[in-house]
This record gives sequence, C-alpha cells and structure tokens, in this order.
Amino acid sequence: ERTTPKPKPTVKQDFEAEYVYIPQTTSEAFEIRTDAPRLAGTYYKVQLVALANFKRTDKRYDQVRNLGRIDYEFIKDKGLTRVLLGDYSSKEEADGMLDTATKKGFRNAFIVKYQDGERLGMIK
Repeated sequence: ERTTPKPKPTVKQDFEAEYVYIPQTTSEAFEIRTDAPRLAGTYYKVQLVALANFKRTDKRYDQVRNLGRIDYEFIKDKGLTRVLLGDYSSKEEADGMLDTATKKGFRNAFIVKYQDGERLGMIK
C-alpha cells in the first residue's frame, strides 16, 4: 500500500511586520519579518522562545511585559516565530533581564546582539 505524505501545515505570522530583512552579517540567510522598530547602532535583546505554534495572546508573556518591549520575528522558511524582549543598550542590562526572564519560567532564554536592526547572533 502506498501512502501519500501529509502536507506540512501552513504557518502564518501572528503580527504586523514593521520591516523585513535577510541578514547580511550572519550565515542565516532566511527572510525575517519583525514588528520591532529598526534602531541604529548596537543593542541587545533577550530571546525568550522560538515557536512553530505561536500565539501573540499567550498569557505566559504577561509575566515579562514589564521587562521591556516584546518583539516578534517570523522566519517563514523555518515556520518559526522568535519572541524577544528588548531593547537594551548594554550587555549588562540584558544580562539582568535574562536572569529575571529565566526566573519567570523562560529557562532556555538567551541574549542576542543586534546592529542597525539586524540580528548578529547569540551572545554567550
């Protein structure tokens, strides 16, 4: 018996994109749609999660809304939405927010560096 493979579910972004870009500074050559403002200079964000089944209204984000603006990045090629807190002008400030976010249940959160609106990558 032959079975027909099931089509992959269509993943849609659950927010209005502010701008779209393909990173030029990293090996990640996927189109990224974000609702974040495009800022000049270097800054940091805390990535809380990356999800295939993202719901903007998920109540778990309520506990970190006071730590910064919540931004979303949709990567269509991967079918993922990144949820980030930002923006922080120093790594030290981002470290403090990461610590708080981790204590509030986002145990896999990490810091990401940005330059002129483009993601440069994770900070160790």
